[in-house]
Amino acid sequence: MSQTISYTRPYEEAHVTADLSAKAMLWITLLCDQVEQNKSYGELIQTKDALSKFGLYNSQNAMLLGEMTPQMQQYTEATNTLAFMEEVWEKFGKEVMVVRYDHFFEILEKYDMVCGSFNRYMGAIPQEAIDTLNRLDEMWRQKEFNQRYGLTLGYASFYLLKDEDSGIQPLINRIRIPFRVSDRGIMKQISNLTGIKLNATENSDLGSITEALFIAAPAADMKPLEMNVSLATDKLGKLRNAEPSTPEPSPHLFAGYGLRFSGQTQQLSEYEIRMSKRREEIRSIEQAVKDEENRLKDIFRTSDINRYAKIDFISEEPKIVRILRDPFICSLTPHGVLIHAKWGAEAEDATIKRYEQLRDAVMGM
Repeated sequence: MSQTISYTRPYEEAHVTADLSAKAMLWITLLCDQVEQNKSYGELIQTKDALSKFGLYNSQNAMLLGEMTPQMQQYTEATNTLAFMEEVWEKFGKEVMVVRYDHFFEILEKYDMVCGSFNRYMGAIPQEAIDTLNRLDEMWRQKEFNQRYGLTLGYASFYLLKDEDSGIQPLINRIRIPFRVSDRGIMKQISNLTGIKLNATENSDLGSITEALFIAAPAADMKPLEMNVSLATDKLGKLRNAEPSTPEPSPHLFAGYGLRFSGQTQQLSEYEIRMSKRREEIRSIEQAVKDEENRLKDIFRTSDINRYAKIDFISEEPKIVRILRDPFICSLTPHGVLIHAKWGAEAEDATIKRYEQLRDAVMGM
């Protein structure tokens, strides 16, 4: 099949930067509101820590504070995240952003972007990106970049189709954000975004800066992610486990039997008759399994999944649809996606200016 190329450019890079700024600004606002609404819990947390330090677990004070644990956790998470944001602004510069995972995924969907390792990217690299990478590498060599700012990344390579009615979209979701990391909280969030139950990997130390960084780029500029797709729907499982109704006969039970046809005696035993029937049933079951597997594979073939994934039973060339050009460089942290480099910012954009004002206000708190 010949490749169909369709170039459309409804979005400029400034739109992405403005959207990222809006998402980051929304999250900062929510965090500040949580801290403001629950600032009284700061002293209560100190009280609870003191009670715990001296073993006063069963005091009335501890019991009352125990009822407030959810609010305390919310306050602590908000303050810790804001502190982390301030930390990365001071370390990496004011241009970096920390974006909540669900907000980041919304950006990926809107602009048809996917995340992946650098060797999958086929587009142009802006000089700003190269400068950013060199700066991050220098920080790594100076031991200033650790797993607090970027976890060791693994990538999805396997997909199990259990439900044909919702089989394609979860796979596309998974390819957009295909990470495997050791942080359970992050993997839980990715599970919620993809609709696929995912487990955290074993913890592994960073061996190089490239093990923590990834590129988020238009799908048109990323090599499709190689995926091993296995089919395991309930219907297919029943077909695969089906047994022929004719049991396998034992040869010695039918020795000496014969049948007469058209006046001629043929040494066709009842054993052979039953075996022939059993073989026919087995062939019928195998064909039913093959037909069902092909039907499920056709669901993938008739979708646009080959734009995102390389699957062994799909030979069609992917259709290229371009709605964006430039990528950005990121890493994963327990607090959100840390975006190190992005392009298209325009100083006069009101959203970006408002985000910058809010960021500076947090840094001045």
